[in-house]
Order: sequence, then structure tokens, then C-alpha cells
Amino acid sequence: MKSLLDDLRYGFRRLWASPGYAAVVILTLATGFASAFLYGVSPDNPLAYLGAALFLALAAAPTSYLPARRALQSDPMDALRSQ
Repeated sequence: MKSLLDDLRYGFRRLWASPGYAAVVILTLATGFASAFLYGVSPDNPLAYLGAALFLALAAAPTSYLPARRALQSDPMDALRSQ
């Protein structure tokens, strides 16, 4: 179970390790370029940013959990022998 939590932590660190992508999204929203795509939401709404960050975090959790669970079920020696 500890290695699964370590893998989940690693996934969230990788999410925070790519500030370039986050900066592009924030600049796009801040300049108003995306205002045509945001129905009923102003580009300077902090609740929209919080919701987007929460959505990305919730999307990152299963994408790091499922491969970690699969890796825990395999035998490490079999994986090393197949290489």
C-alpha cells in the first residue's frame, strides 16, 4: 500500500512539475482569448480557475493510480527477465 501512495504522490508531483502548460492556460484565459469558449464565465473568475485545478487534480488521480495498481500486481523478476 505504501508504494501505491508513493506512486500517487509521484503523479501529483508530475502534475505540478509542468508549470508551462498551466501558464499557457492561465495566459489564454487572462487575455480573454478563451472568453468566446466560456459560456457564462468571465475570464477573471477565480472560482473558474479553482474548479479547473480541481478537475485536473481529479483527472490526474486515476491516471496515476491505475498504472500503479497494475505494476503492483506483477512480479518484478518477471518484468526484468522479459527485458
